[in-house]
Amino acid sequence: MDSYGAKQYPSYLKAVEKLYKDANTQFFYRTFQSFRDYLSPSLSKAFMKVKPFRRMNDFHEKYFKDPHVLMVFNRYATYIGSSPYKSPATFSLIGHLEMNDGVFYTKGGNTQIAQSFLKVFKELGGCIKFNTVVKKMMVKDKRVLGVQTDKGEVIYGDEVIINGDFITSTKHLLNESERPSYKDSKLDQYDPSISAFVILAGVREFNPNVHHHHVYFTSDYKKEFYQLFEENTLPDDPTIYISHSAKTDRERTKGSNFFILVNSPATHISEEEKLLYKEKVYDKLERMGVSIRPYLEYEKVITASSIQKDYFAYKGSLYGISSHRMKDSFLRPYNRNQDIDNIYYVGGTTHPGGGSPMVTISGVNVAKEIIKKYKL
Repeated sequence: MDSYGAKQYPSYLKAVEKLYKDANTQFFYRTFQSFRDYLSPSLSKAFMKVKPFRRMNDFHEKYFKDPHVLMVFNRYATYIGSSPYKSPATFSLIGHLEMNDGVFYTKGGNTQIAQSFLKVFKELGGCIKFNTVVKKMMVKDKRVLGVQTDKGEVIYGDEVIINGDFITSTKHLLNESERPSYKDSKLDQYDPSISAFVILAGVREFNPNVHHHHVYFTSDYKKEFYQLFEENTLPDDPTIYISHSAKTDRERTKGSNFFILVNSPATHISEEEKLLYKEKVYDKLERMGVSIRPYLEYEKVITASSIQKDYFAYKGSLYGISSHRMKDSFLRPYNRNQDIDNIYYVGGTTHPGGGSPMVTISGVNVAKEIIKKYKL
């Protein structure tokens, strides 16, 4: 029992609320187009308030002493694809969103959010081409005239917003001569964020003992992150997260729908490794009292390799760039291309960062810039 942590918890809530308010006021809702945008006096003042030089684990140790409680709060680093022993304390602000604001569920699952965006986009006259890959951007006089698809079609436009991985998109859609600020050698220097080993398991019997959000922790948290980021290997004893939306939304399935996630390095995993590690995950869950194999109706395994292939993600990373180095935490790739006037970047691999809320904010920021540009 962490009696010290119980006493400090109210102070912790106030501290992470302040972190969030400072970041939200001065940092999240800015569009960064060059280094000059970081030189605002108000931004510099706010930057010093959000504990950029302190590590997340060190920050949490101020409020909690029990190692099990520390693991719970240090898990926030994985929300940005990083290690709590390397990422800045700034990202402890996630605690405010969970503990003060609360966690919400969209009935029907997160796909309903995407469907709603699609509905509004179409109502506004937007056109979406499914199952179509952009192969190249056509550049002339430092402007993109249009994009060429894998079907040979050329789509012309005044502005290009890239909602894909910053590194992969820049590297593969533009010739290196067209992007002097983004040479391959520079892009290759980025450290990838964490990836994921995911099992989508549909079981025929409902399991009431697995909560909507359920975590089975490792016995050695530091070792797990060391293996992930230093040894670049799958952890021997992984922390396992399960999302079980059927616990909340019984209309999802008659049985249980388990989204099982284990942190993984952003590296290639062979088919043999994938099968062996899947069994390791199932074995641990069985020891925890969650038996899946006898009741399995549906199964799909997703690895860093498939994430890289299916989503063009940088080395299969979930958040593009890790938040370990200072510049990668606070000086993420700009929302506007430095060499080509009409290319903008949104998504988790640019400012303000990864995770659904940050991704949405990046889209809002870029939209405002384009609206301002055209005086709409």
